[in-house]
Amino acid sequence: MGPGTYDVSAPAGGAGHEWSRTDVVIIDERRPRGGDRGLFWFLLILSLPYVVGSLNIDGFVALLPLVRDEFALSRTEVGLYTTFFFSGAALLAIFAGRLVDRLGSR
Repeated sequence: MGPGTYDVSAPAGGAGHEWSRTDVVIIDERRPRGGDRGLFWFLLILSLPYVVGSLNIDGFVALLPLVRDEFALSRTEVGLYTTFFFSGAALLAIFAGRLVDRLGSR
């Protein structure tokens, strides 16, 4: 027997009961191979905004050494730029959340 397969070894009525066509139930809950393609694509599309957002923030931080060299910025200036960028994003998120609560999502 494979996983998800149930075998009824005794009749439903007990030891003295005769077998009938309705007493044997075999349930196979396995899905056919490739049956979850729709779920795969749904989860992929659902996670795409998260991946893009993470790449945006992580890419920003990863490219700072190149930006610093290109524009001849000091480490302090790059640090302040990063601080203002993320502080602005955090403040905007607070006000955007309140605005969406007030107006409702459409």
